[in-house]
Amino acid sequence: MRNILKILLLNLLVYTSVFSQNYYQVDTLDEDRTKSIRLKIPEGVEEVEGILMMGNPWEGSTLFFVDDTIGTAYAKSINFVMMGTSLWGRFKHMEEFEIFEYLIDSLAIMSGHPEISDAPFIIFGCSNGGQMAHSYNTLRPEKCIAFLVDKGGYYINPIPDTSALKTPGLLVAGDQDLQYRIDAINDLFYDNRPRGALWSHILAQNTGHVRVTETHNMFLILSQAAYELRYPADQRPVNGPVQLRDVIAADGWLSDSTTWDKGIIDVFDFNSYSNNRDSASWHINKDLAYCFAAHSSYNRITRLAKISDKVVDSGDIVNYEFKITKQWDSIIMYNRSNKIGAYYSSTDTIFDFDYELSKTGFNAIFSKVYLSSGDSSVTNLGVVFVNGEIEPILTTNDNHPEEKADLINVFPNPSNGVINIEFQDYGPKTIMVYKISGELILEEVCYNSPHKLSLKSKGIYLISVISGNSNTTKKVIIK
Repeated sequence: MRNILKILLLNLLVYTSVFSQNYYQVDTLDEDRTKSIRLKIPEGVEEVEGILMMGNPWEGSTLFFVDDTIGTAYAKSINFVMMGTSLWGRFKHMEEFEIFEYLIDSLAIMSGHPEISDAPFIIFGCSNGGQMAHSYNTLRPEKCIAFLVDKGGYYINPIPDTSALKTPGLLVAGDQDLQYRIDAINDLFYDNRPRGALWSHILAQNTGHVRVTETHNMFLILSQAAYELRYPADQRPVNGPVQLRDVIAADGWLSDSTTWDKGIIDVFDFNSYSNNRDSASWHINKDLAYCFAAHSSYNRITRLAKISDKVVDSGDIVNYEFKITKQWDSIIMYNRSNKIGAYYSSTDTIFDFDYELSKTGFNAIFSKVYLSSGDSSVTNLGVVFVNGEIEPILTTNDNHPEEKADLINVFPNPSNGVINIEFQDYGPKTIMVYKISGELILEEVCYNSPHKLSLKSKGIYLISVISGNSNTTKKVIIK
């Protein structure tokens, strides 16, 4: 009650903490420290649909996160606000969490966006920030789309209610961190995976108690997939609480943590995994499984690969630069789980790989390297965000995304004339393109994903993709 009274006395301060257009901050005095929450509404977001929050480390601040370049582009694409915090604990006591939620309500009022009070979270952080993320998912699983625990050591409820296990999560420890932190995260994972937790786990090689940008970027890729699957297309917080959809475990992929130090970590679709699923990391889709392998495998050939840009527009070309000092036989280039190039039998050691990006959202370029010694390795992820709107996947019911929507993706849409068709399954496909009038103008067979089509005339087209007995039709706009 004492702290609540302090907040009420600070209402005048709350309502005057607008230090720039679209920026809002609330502060509260809690014993000997001032705790803060800063919010930024990305330009172009008119109705808030969620909150992208980075929690603060112990005795630290992430108020800077609201200006993060890649985070802002992502938040704008899904109509989320950016949020950072300062000097908060891990919500060990319910009183602190109630103060936190009260201040969120204050931000909703002062920003003129009351829907923020009902907005779901994507929440992550390092050290205490990861503990905050775990606590939020434990206390408000119905409002948590995805979360990252990164190198924290204390958790308010290490065996949370089963509803919290349905939230896709990534748990990361560093092998050079203090042992109690490693043990806490290991226990969090191995005690809850058998209970059905949709979580993955990394013991990062040669990593201490530090924030690793690549880890956080990989989590953002996970969060986009979770948003697309879990956010209902017909609900918005302006109309009240959003009922997040459940993810089906059997639709995911699995990886074997015992293969971390044996080259490229092994990943499998759920039904092909032959080892113990209760101790395997769970991944929301094939893309995440491949990115996880690139990020978590030990003895990576290089951790110094560079990507030229963080945020681009569809059609822009990015450069991925890396160096290989060991003798190699082949190098396969990937964007997420799609093969996009290769090098064979050369003495080159420095590589400048250019690639045109078109798919809206997070892209992650890396390479698998097959050495002459017979070993295999990977390079680190080069994560780039392509501007555009990201929409939840349409569903046939409240719980399970329609299979066709998962397996076929057409992008960019609208397009200036070049369209990519991406498949998540295997086998030849027949592609038929119709004018909106029903006239067939193109028919061809493709074998590789993504498949590129060129349509010269402006208008609306229907693209029909036939695979076996399945026929999926997508509408595209050429502008």
